[in-house]
Amino acid sequence: MKSNRSNEYVLGVMVSGRTLFGSLLDLSGAEPRVVMHLVRHRISRSVTQQPSMMGAGADPTDASGNDFTLQFGEGGASNQELFLQSEFAAGGDRRMGAEHVAQTASFEFELSEMLDECAQAGYAKPSVVFCAQNAEISHIEVRVPEKPRKGKAKATTARKVAPEELMELLAAQFQGELDKERVAFVPMTPSDDGEQRFLGLAAKVAEPVARTLQVLRRQKDEPMPTVRLLDAETTVYLGLARMAGRTAGVGAGGGHVLVVRAGAEDTLVMFVKGEQLRHFDSMRSLTAYDSPETICSRVLLQQDEYGIDDVQDILVLSEGRELDLLDSLRMFFPDARVESLSVFAPQVENTDGKPYAAQQVVAAAVAMRMMRAPNVRTAFPEVNLLPKRYLRRKIELPFTIPTMVLGVLIFATAFFFAGRFVMMQSEIGDYRQKLQQYPPMLGASDPKVLQARIDSLHAAHQAYTHALGVMDTLLVGSDLWSRALDQVSREAARLPGLWIEGWHPTETDVEVTGNATSRERVIQLAERMGADVQALTFTEIREASLYAFTMRLPLRSELPLAAVYLREQAMARITAERQAAAEARP
Repeated sequence: MKSNRSNEYVLGVMVSGRTLFGSLLDLSGAEPRVVMHLVRHRISRSVTQQPSMMGAGADPTDASGNDFTLQFGEGGASNQELFLQSEFAAGGDRRMGAEHVAQTASFEFELSEMLDECAQAGYAKPSVVFCAQNAEISHIEVRVPEKPRKGKAKATTARKVAPEELMELLAAQFQGELDKERVAFVPMTPSDDGEQRFLGLAAKVAEPVARTLQVLRRQKDEPMPTVRLLDAETTVYLGLARMAGRTAGVGAGGGHVLVVRAGAEDTLVMFVKGEQLRHFDSMRSLTAYDSPETICSRVLLQQDEYGIDDVQDILVLSEGRELDLLDSLRMFFPDARVESLSVFAPQVENTDGKPYAAQQVVAAAVAMRMMRAPNVRTAFPEVNLLPKRYLRRKIELPFTIPTMVLGVLIFATAFFFAGRFVMMQSEIGDYRQKLQQYPPMLGASDPKVLQARIDSLHAAHQAYTHALGVMDTLLVGSDLWSRALDQVSREAARLPGLWIEGWHPTETDVEVTGNATSRERVIQLAERMGADVQALTFTEIREASLYAFTMRLPLRSELPLAAVYLREQAMARITAERQAAAEARP
């Protein structure tokens, strides 16, 4: 099975009145590639629901508790329907009756068959995008009045219009219930008096895509497909016209680009100036079954009515006799370049060289909207008429160097704070362990009493420390010279044949000079006192040997025995008091 990575395969579906046209595109390369085409005829499904049973705020797409009947053919048509009622109905919305609105036909079986066929061909779970025909979308032109400005200065640039303001203007013109979640606005060229214009697109209540997704969402045996967007024919054709201008120079001379789409139910006429829509009209009384000359004459009437003089390029798409329509338009507009709109969409051709239906071109074009190329994304208007509850988006994280650096920083930050958390928890555990070592009774004592005891202990400790410091300054070093002289005299007296002649104190030691009758006695004296022999000379007097020596005795700063005795007595007294206090506790 072929790999199916995120956003690699996209199934575009054109939803017409009786047929579903699908085009599966491979968007992994630089150019989109048509993989396969699918066609499914819709089965007629009608919701038998009376107008009296529908409340004022009921959702006609909710079929819970309703009965479904399968109706084949065209039986059951009312004889009281007005001829060309959709063409001559008043209001931009052409609001339908409650009984007609309730007949919302879904196509969940046909869509499932398309997805199963893609899976059998090796393209499992592609993203799905829809394009609804113009009859399912309300098109209303919204004009934004200019706000008064201070002084006589005129605005040089158009002001930015908030979506809330556009929604209020659309709601004032819209007849019926307006779902604000399924509304989009496409900028148009300014009017002759300088007013900003927008084409408001609103999905009708009887639109079948939402009903189909509602049914698929309720099914628990199969997962709901990844649905990305719902577009309208008008914006798809506008996006193709913009791409034709960017790739083939259509409309580069500053003239208008005329888009003509002849269908089985209506004929769409669009005039594009630059990259903005100037005029849009859906003529329901004119279809592809009419003669090409009739279509051209109606297009000329539209051009004259709206004062459009120059037409530089004409893009044509027809559900039948497209070559005849191209020839007629070349005859009626000899100065314009006339081409088929399918040239600028992903190529849709059969194996025998015959072109597919025009709806197949639209399905491939709406699937092309999912390309990541900036020129494609900016060419098509940002229109998505799907309810948010059915919209499933795939998270896309671009793996670039800044993303990698940011990930490393996030990981380092998380590691640092995790380490700090572990260290703080360890410190808290140490403090808890120290607190547990104290007697339990201390926790029940009065905090003021405990603080008084702590202050008393601190005061006693400071007093003892101060007294010991004073005593050490008085005793340490006070008997330094006497102890050194006593040590030298005591050790010299123990060695016969050795006497001391000199005593010269310095900052750190004492220089001792003397004489000895043998060299061994000098060495013994130095070892006993821990002194260093500096000089040793030999002299012979009256046949007797005499050794003169010089040695240095280091001074040791030690506590006197009296001070050591006093410290031991003080420590014994403190220990006895602590034991008595511990035994006195209850």
